[in-house]
Amino acid sequence: MKNKEFVLISLSINTMPTKTSYIVGDALDITNLTLMATYDDKSTKIIESELYCSPKVLINEGTQAIEVTYEDKTVSFNVSAQKRNSNVFPTLAIYDKRFADVPIGERFYENVVTAYEFSLMNGVSATAFDGHTRYGSDTCVAHT
Repeated sequence: MKNKEFVLISLSINTMPTKTSYIVGDALDITNLTLMATYDDKSTKIIESELYCSPKVLINEGTQAIEVTYEDKTVSFNVSAQKRNSNVFPTLAIYDKRFADVPIGERFYENVVTAYEFSLMNGVSATAFDGHTRYGSDTCVAHT
């Protein structure tokens, strides 16, 4: 007799991540985030891994919804981000000026910011990322 595969019907936040307050430009930290998955047989399971979160970098000031996807279901939670004190560290605007060809809202913007923050890439010049080259945005998106 073949085992029936149960179908995921819903997700909910089980445990919020430890960090929910950020500075604009910070990377999302989902430490301790767990989800509750409910299946069609009414069974439940705590999910701690294989989560996809978006956005990965908090680029807007104020309250932001973070979408968490597991398999084909999505749930969200809110975090807040405040402006960075410009005397302490430059704001995210440095990234806008750093790569003029990667505007905020571009599908791979967050990946470029993350790669730049972790010194994984510097772009093709002092002001261009050139995401349309062979090793451009697709590589950055695939490996960040």
